[in-house]
Amino acid sequence: MFEVPEAVRKKLLRYAPQGQPIWTHQTEFDTRPLPPTKLPPEETTAPEPVSEPLPPSISQKDRDRELAAFAKLAQLHTDPGCLDFTIQSIPIQPWAHQLKILRRVAQEFPRSYLIADEVGLGKTIETGLVLRYLLLAQKVKRVLVLAPASVQPQWHDELREKFNLHFWSYVQGELRDPYQQTSPLAANPWNSQDLILASSHLVRRNARMQELLEAAPWDLVILDEAHHARRKGPQERKDAPNRLLPLMGRLRSKTRALILLSATPMQIDPIEVFDLLSLLGLDGHWQYGDSFCNYFAALTSQPDRHILDFWQQMSTDYFKQGGQACPRLQQHLEKQDRLLTYRLQDTWQSGHKIRNPQTVLKDEPFITASRQYLTVNTPLKDKMFRHTRDTLRQYYRRGLIQQDVPLRQVQDNAIALEPNREAVLYRAVSDYVRHFYRLAQKENRKALGFLMTLYRKRLTSSFYAVQQSLQRRLDALLSQQGNGLTADDLAELDDADDAVIEGLESYLEPIDPKEIQYLEDLLRQFDNTGEDTKCAQFISMLRQELNERESAIVFTQYTDTMDWAHLTVGGLEAD
Repeated sequence: MFEVPEAVRKKLLRYAPQGQPIWTHQTEFDTRPLPPTKLPPEETTAPEPVSEPLPPSISQKDRDRELAAFAKLAQLHTDPGCLDFTIQSIPIQPWAHQLKILRRVAQEFPRSYLIADEVGLGKTIETGLVLRYLLLAQKVKRVLVLAPASVQPQWHDELREKFNLHFWSYVQGELRDPYQQTSPLAANPWNSQDLILASSHLVRRNARMQELLEAAPWDLVILDEAHHARRKGPQERKDAPNRLLPLMGRLRSKTRALILLSATPMQIDPIEVFDLLSLLGLDGHWQYGDSFCNYFAALTSQPDRHILDFWQQMSTDYFKQGGQACPRLQQHLEKQDRLLTYRLQDTWQSGHKIRNPQTVLKDEPFITASRQYLTVNTPLKDKMFRHTRDTLRQYYRRGLIQQDVPLRQVQDNAIALEPNREAVLYRAVSDYVRHFYRLAQKENRKALGFLMTLYRKRLTSSFYAVQQSLQRRLDALLSQQGNGLTADDLAELDDADDAVIEGLESYLEPIDPKEIQYLEDLLRQFDNTGEDTKCAQFISMLRQELNERESAIVFTQYTDTMDWAHLTVGGLEAD
């Protein structure tokens, strides 16, 4: 480490590499011992005194220039070019829609947002860009990122590798940096570091939840896969939230800003979108779930005088709360019909009374333009980003990105099981799952029921996956240690009920001789299944694809199935 004046005097900037540094895991963590070095024989005579070398000479002009360069870095947070530096100092080239999100969040911080870009469009990249800028600009200091346990390591790696952000990951009761160094825990672990990454199901546990709520306030809280914060039975719109949703509501009062990430904010009912936007802050009539959902439903129905009044009530309320009309839509409407645009503004923005509803309802151009105006100008426009692959294709046609987005061609392939071996084994596993799932319901053992649900899903993935799960289950029962869950299972845990999470915290099943016998019989049947029909079909399809293209990527839901696929296609040079 050098002080800035010494670094300038020794002209250290000249030794900085021209390009981005290349990081490899092997070099970083190479623990091999250094080869022995042969030392010269010791001098018998006293060595001559060595004078300290004089520092290299540097002209006053160069000294001033380097001092200015260091000073600019030290005061980067005050420089107008801080945002540009954020983009130029990372080893990736963000897409146009990602830069759009960065610039808007940077301009309007500490406003909260829901980023709902489609799967694969880089929500992690967008979040990393936002975090890097806010930290460089010194707009935030304490940041908490909550992600599903299954992707927590991926978040940890990407934040460091792509954005040089060193978060402390809270795992197994420890805080670990990207190099697996641990940090001493304070009395409240959440106060131990300012940049913390944790799993979203960890904070749903009673003890961790209480610690988090008692910790020092945050500048920014980020929740990945935010749709896990939801109510039970959303289609019935019952006010019965799971534990994560009210926790985020309480965290909202302890942070300056909140960013939610979800590619699927609405899975069943619009009330799910309402719940997420409520965390960001809704005012007026928009803060009521029924009004929110009924408004968007009414936009697609045939209007009557009551619906017109409802539209006007919600729309004028939006503008009274500080909403602004979308400028692009405004320009488009004015080009089409300026007088019609003024009528839209008078009716839906200024709230002029609709004196003759029947005449308005018969005015088809006005009703059509009104639907468009009312759909766009809502709190969703101000609080949510949504980009799709079609958005990127439009960017490509306009020259905003250099590469087009591939079109997806989806084909479903039904595979019939071999009747004498595979179908029999499938029924046997299904019988086991069904029997013990019913037992779990009867005895209110929610954790056991959750495990049976996992096994049913794994059975549809591959015989190998469910075989490995059943073997882990048997080992856990016999050893009375652990619960047999893997990292893949933790991904499912984020969808589980709170009672299941509570049960798995102290999950230790009593030995059930009947289940042990069941498992041992099942596992013996796996040894006699013969050729795997799904495997044979998979290899045939893969060979056909590789005849037409140079490479192929195989996605699996479970790591066990991935291992099975890797072993299966070894002859095809799979990675």
